[in-house]
Amino acid sequence: MNENEAKKFSVSKMDAAKRQLDSAIRLWFADGDPVSIHTLVGAAYQIIHDINKHKERKDLIFDGEFIKDEHRATVRDWLRKDFMFFKHADRNPDGITEFVPLGNLMFMLCGIQTLRDLGERTSDVQNIFSIYMAFTKPEYISAKVVATLKASTPRDYSATILNVGKDEFLKMSLEACGILRSQGKID
Repeated sequence: MNENEAKKFSVSKMDAAKRQLDSAIRLWFADGDPVSIHTLVGAAYQIIHDINKHKERKDLIFDGEFIKDEHRATVRDWLRKDFMFFKHADRNPDGITEFVPLGNLMFMLCGIQTLRDLGERTSDVQNIFSIYMAFTKPEYISAKVVATLKASTPRDYSATILNVGKDEFLKMSLEACGILRSQGKID
């Protein structure tokens, strides 16, 4: 065991959710295993959902304006079925599911938006994912949110989104965030 593995550190529920969400998004950008992504992002969303509910706020997936009405029932069904399937084997240990990885996008989008609604600071990875989705998958996001994200994105940046692979886009964007942060242009 190395020294870092033996160190104890404090982690809040919200910090755990943010870390899980960032890890899931990074895996998604790298075309990682969709089942692992779903398990991570599902766990993150459950924590975020529970904190949101504890504060007596509407659940984003089922009640929020972020998901288009015509996709709401489909999203709910995907999220419930597969997340529970990947977490438990007590009722159906030999079960098989027909997994649709699109649910990963919904968990990530709704998790990020709920963090924002709760007044939580979102990470560079989460913000980059939101921008990427606004340009590449706007059909899953309300027009209002797409317009806001596109308006906050520099014009030359938007061309890059569509012309590089998503893994390269994440790398370039994180480097740009680091430069802007060192220049004091972003927090």
